[in-house]
Amino acid sequence: RQMCIRDSTTPPISGETATKFLISYFSFISFEKTGPAKRLSVGISKKPCICSACKSNVKTLSAPAVVIKLATNFEISMNNNLDLHVMVFYVPQASLNSTNKRQFITSAISNPSNLGEVVEIDLANTGLDITEIQLPSSLGIGFGFGKKSRWFAGGQYIMTQNSNFKNSFNPIPNVRYKDGSQLSIGGFFIPDFSSITSYWKRIVLRMGFRHEVTGILKNNFEIKETGLNFGLGLPLPGYSNLNIGLEYGSRGSKNSNMLEENFWTLRLGFSLNDRWFVKRKYN
Repeated sequence: RQMCIRDSTTPPISGETATKFLISYFSFISFEKTGPAKRLSVGISKKPCICSACKSNVKTLSAPAVVIKLATNFEISMNNNLDLHVMVFYVPQASLNSTNKRQFITSAISNPSNLGEVVEIDLANTGLDITEIQLPSSLGIGFGFGKKSRWFAGGQYIMTQNSNFKNSFNPIPNVRYKDGSQLSIGGFFIPDFSSITSYWKRIVLRMGFRHEVTGILKNNFEIKETGLNFGLGLPLPGYSNLNIGLEYGSRGSKNSNMLEENFWTLRLGFSLNDRWFVKRKYN
C-alpha cells in the first residue's frame, strides 16, 4: 500500500454567496476631461478574483480575493489626424484568508483509486488551519500612436513585485520568487475600414511580440517566456467581429537540466455589438 497527503484550501464563503459576491462587488468609476486636442480618463475598478492552483492530483488551492485596479489614459490629437495615447495603471498588493485541511490517505499500489484509511490532521497546532496569501502588486505603463480606424502601434511595460508573494500553507520545493516584468509591443492595420465594396479591406490585421520575466526561480534559475502573436479581426453582419489569434512561444530554460518547451496557442473571440433602443419608423 502507499500513503499520500491531501492538502486543500476552501473558500470562506459558499457557492451561492460567491455568486452574489461576484455580482455585487464589481464596480467601475471613471471620469473624463475633454478638450479640443486632448482627453484625460481616470478610472478605478474593483472585482473579485477566484484564484485556483493545482500542485498535484491530491493538492488543491482555491480562495476568493478582491483586486483593485487604478488606471488613467491620456490622449492627445496630433497633426495628420494622428493620436498619441499614454496609459498608466497600478494594482495594489492584496491579501486573502483561507481555511485549510490536510489528510493522510492510504491506497493500494495496484489500484490507487481504491482509497483506504483517511486520517485528518489537526493543523491548528501548527497555525496552518487559517493562513494568509499575499498577492503581489503591479505597475504598468503603455504608449502608442496611430490613426483612428486605420492603424495603431504601441508598447507596454509591466513590473510585478512577485517577491512579495506569500503562501505559507502550500509552498513548492526548490521554487522561490523575485520581481518580474513583461514587455509587449504590437499593433494593427485596417486597409479600408469604411469600404462597402470589399470585405477583405475591412479585415483587421494584428501582430505583436512579448517577453516576460516571470519572477519564478526553479533551482535558482529564472523562468522566462517569449511569444510572437498574429491575429485577424473578421467583420460580421452588423457591428460585430470574429477575432482569431495565433501565438507561437517558448517557456523555460535549458540551464541546469531544466526543461524548455515551445508551444502554440489558438484564441477565438467575438465582439458582439449592435445598435440598441432605436425607434423604428416603419413596423
